[in-house]
Amino acid sequence: MQTTFHNLLQEMGELLDLNLVPDTRSACTLLYQNQLYLQMETDAYEKYLLAACRICELPAGKFREDILLKALQFNNLYPLIATLSYSSRYNALTLSSSLLLENLTGKELYRRYVEWMRIASSWKKAIESGRSAPEPLQQINF
Repeated sequence: MQTTFHNLLQEMGELLDLNLVPDTRSACTLLYQNQLYLQMETDAYEKYLLAACRICELPAGKFREDILLKALQFNNLYPLIATLSYSSRYNALTLSSSLLLENLTGKELYRRYVEWMRIASSWKKAIESGRSAPEPLQQINF
């Protein structure tokens, strides 16, 4: 029996020209431009789609503090399409989001995926070039 998540992945896969299916843990991980992984899965009640991406490792010290301050400012922007946070487990900046599965289409999921990856890659590029955040600091650019 196919789930809503499975159907969404099939629809999104058609737009990406990929065969997307949940793995044995009911998750799907996509590699973006050979540098960022986005993992998607549903919550335990299959009400929300959860997405997460580890952007890059953060060095200890003032630079990390500056990055996390900018991330908090980013999280306060409207409309909120993704949240940036710090993972102590991986010592990394992460991007996460959740979407209500009800009425979500593969086309909308694809649109969100593109936006999540635009955000994650802009932060990765900024940090790797020694800046604490991308400029301009914005949530969404449709």
